Amino acid sequence: MTKEAFLNGLKKGLKGLPNNDIEEHIAFYDEMIEDKKEDGISEEEAILQIGSIDDVVKQILSETSFKKLVKEKIKKPSNLRVWEIVLLIIGSPLWITLLLCALTFILVLYVLIYTLLIVILAIVLSLFVSFIACAISMFITLFTGNFITSLLAFSFALISLGLFMLMLLFSKKAIKFTFVLTKKLTLLIKYSFIERG
Repeated sequence: MTKEAFLNGLKKGLKGLPNNDIEEHIAFYDEMIEDKKEDGISEEEAILQIGSIDDVVKQILSETSFKKLVKEKIKKPSNLRVWEIVLLIIGSPLWITLLLCALTFILVLYVLIYTLLIVILAIVLSLFVSFIACAISMFITLFTGNFITSLLAFSFALISLGLFMLMLLFSKKAIKFTFVLTKKLTLLIKYSFIERG
């Protein structure tokens, strides 16, 4: 792929961003390719090192704020005809309700994802507290001479410790998965502001 094709594809992929932002990104990647060429790398290799246009667009979108995307979307002049404006006004109870439902769904999805993460972390904490309580109980019953109760508390302490360690490993993966999932969901929402085609 040539530099011109890469930059044109990038410009097309960033169509929903403000024009000055698009120009800044185009200039940045143009300069990056030129720097790599000065280091003795061919134009095609330089573009391969940068990555695909989709990857670059995803990176730029992940760094772009929602506020900027929404502001640009609202700012664009619309070429609506009179009858389209009338239909928008008449249909506003429907489309405003649908928009509010979509926003509510997105908010509930985020809350649900993080609530599940909080529940997992609460389970981890409760297992650790259970281990501490069983260990203390074991020592108290051992000193009071109740060996069987002490042995039972010791076994519960070991079970709690084992479950705690297992859940700790699971919670690390759950935290990583949660952040990856929310990042992808956020990127998907941001993509809806970018014009395709």
